[in-house]
Amino acid sequence: MKSRENHTAQLGQSTINWEKFAQVSQDLVCTVDVSGHYTYVSDASSPMLGYAPEEMVGHHFDEFIYPGDLVKSREAVASLLRGDKRKDFQNRLLHKDGHLVTVQWSSAWSEEDDTLYSLARDISSLVQASATIDSQNKKLNTFFDSITDALLTVDRNWRITYFNQEAERLLPINRHFHLGEHLWTVFPEAIGGEPYTKYYQAFNTGHTVTFTTYHRGLGKWFHIKTYPSPEGLSIYFDDVTDLVKTKEELEKLALVASKTTQGVVITDASGLTEWVNEGFTQLLGFSLPEMAGKKPGAVMQGPNTDKATVQYIREMLLKRQPFNATLTNYTKDGREIFIAMDITPIFSEQGKLVRFIGILQDVTDQVHTKQELERLALVASKTNNGVLLCDNEWRIQWVNEGFTRLLGYTMAEALGQQPKDLLKSHNPNGGDIAPPWQNLAKGEVVSFKAPNGRKDGTDIWLSVDISPIFNEKDHLTSYVVVQTDITDLKNSEMELSKLADDLYRQNSDLQKFAYIVSHNLRAPVSNALGITKLMSKTDKNSKAFDVSLDYLSQSIQKLDTVLRDMNTILTVRDSAGNLWLEVVDVRAVLEQALASFQEQLEQFDVEVSVKTSERLYARANKAYLYSIFHNLISNSIKYRAEDRPLKISIRCYGNQEKATAISFSDTGSGFDTLKARGHIFKLYKRFHKDQEGRGMGLYLVKSHLDAMGGHIEVTSQIGVGTRFLIYLPPL
Repeated sequence: MKSRENHTAQLGQSTINWEKFAQVSQDLVCTVDVSGHYTYVSDASSPMLGYAPEEMVGHHFDEFIYPGDLVKSREAVASLLRGDKRKDFQNRLLHKDGHLVTVQWSSAWSEEDDTLYSLARDISSLVQASATIDSQNKKLNTFFDSITDALLTVDRNWRITYFNQEAERLLPINRHFHLGEHLWTVFPEAIGGEPYTKYYQAFNTGHTVTFTTYHRGLGKWFHIKTYPSPEGLSIYFDDVTDLVKTKEELEKLALVASKTTQGVVITDASGLTEWVNEGFTQLLGFSLPEMAGKKPGAVMQGPNTDKATVQYIREMLLKRQPFNATLTNYTKDGREIFIAMDITPIFSEQGKLVRFIGILQDVTDQVHTKQELERLALVASKTNNGVLLCDNEWRIQWVNEGFTRLLGYTMAEALGQQPKDLLKSHNPNGGDIAPPWQNLAKGEVVSFKAPNGRKDGTDIWLSVDISPIFNEKDHLTSYVVVQTDITDLKNSEMELSKLADDLYRQNSDLQKFAYIVSHNLRAPVSNALGITKLMSKTDKNSKAFDVSLDYLSQSIQKLDTVLRDMNTILTVRDSAGNLWLEVVDVRAVLEQALASFQEQLEQFDVEVSVKTSERLYARANKAYLYSIFHNLISNSIKYRAEDRPLKISIRCYGNQEKATAISFSDTGSGFDTLKARGHIFKLYKRFHKDQEGRGMGLYLVKSHLDAMGGHIEVTSQIGVGTRFLIYLPPL
């Protein structure tokens, strides 16, 4: 009460009776002390809040604030106490009867008397009116956004006042950036153009202006309707790019149709002929005067025209959808032909059907060919052989059940495929045979035998007969392919071939054995016999007897060596074909072979370089692979050059889909490969006369590789060194 008395005293010092002024104001005038309690309330509290001033004075302002606005109200009071002034703060107060009153405050804090002076105005009606306006605007925006045309409005100063979602979609404008901007600032490229002129025309005349224009930046055609009003312009526009392009395409089509050899007929929406081209007249014999005003079907159809197809055509015309059909028609001279037709409906910019365009093509030959093929297919379906029907580009049109049984592919899987692709042998070395295709063009039947790939991944040998089919005009139209399974016969041939190869190999071995017996075995045996006879006549205690005994021992050792070589050859030969192959760690076997020569490698200061993957595997026989490495390393050391250090380089290249390749090279003495050609890997062939050796090493290397399904290549140069390339079969 003391604060109120001070406030009253202060008002009394003014020449204006402020308290009287506050009581006559329609706005609520009040003061609040530092603790937040009302110290003065004007009489406007009663009509505004339903409370008399005395019901509010002494109470905290929180008691009259809507709970949902308490936080922001307290924050506003706190900012006022810090010296801020607020003239636009709004919150909601609780009326005595419980309804909400929206109030806008103007407040200031006085440091002199520690009092907050406030003026409150009831703006509930304004808020409600604003909400109503917002609601109506939303409804209006929803309505404008729902219309299919794009809408853009501008005021008299060319400021954009509104545009709907469709306008935002079609044009490079954004509601957040372009609303309120100058139209020609947003679309500067239109200045001086047709839209610029037309919009000014609408403004100046007050009349609606309609036009179609092209927007280069967007690459679109727009149909625009401009409605002037005292407020500005309402501009409705629609994207008609497709319609314009369709019109252009029709103009191009008419130009092309006048030149094409295919028949073209154009009718109106009711199906009456408006125009036919020269191709139509050449195809059916009817000229434009003979067709004009008539329905094409009434002129072209006859007794053998299929009624079901005619009904289908009528239904599709009523549906106004593009379609195609093949139908028996009749020429002017009564000749029956088959016509394939493509019918397209044409619509105006307003979506109204205006005409139909029909493209006609003579397919009589194709239909007759198809009928012949169907009759042939009926016969082919009964045979156990595989039968394919292919068009003149070798696309499969039909297969019988025999084909499916032989090769596993159904008709659905084979249609449209080419036999050379579908039936390609799965074996890269399958031995495909190229038939004499040129004979087909002469009308001759072509026959050949070749492996074909089945669907399950296996191969089958087929005897194939191909017959060309010609039409009445002697044009090649299709092929009939008949396949006969000859796998068993081919396997028998291959078995016989294998037997022949085995016999040849056996004969070769016998020749080798004969060579060994005649050249290698006879000499030590003869020497032994001669020495034995000599020793029988020699004193056992004499020196000559001891020398003869030594010679006899050497002859027997040579005989033993030859016998061991023969045993090695027989072992390698007998293992071919049934040798156990396994997945072998190539690097591990190589390291074992190198370890066996460790002492000699160190003795002769040999530099060995090995580069290979840490885990390189090949399909091989481990013992044979070890023997190959052992013989190659042994030869490198044995035939090293005397004038330079020996270097051995081993490179391994692995490819699980292809062969494993091993490069083994040295800087040894080398040899003349031209002179040794054809004898490098033969038994007992030696190329270094000054070095001991029997000529078995390279023979064994090649024999081992042959037994495992691999092969070897060699290059060498005297004074440079030798390089071997070893190929092992894939995993």
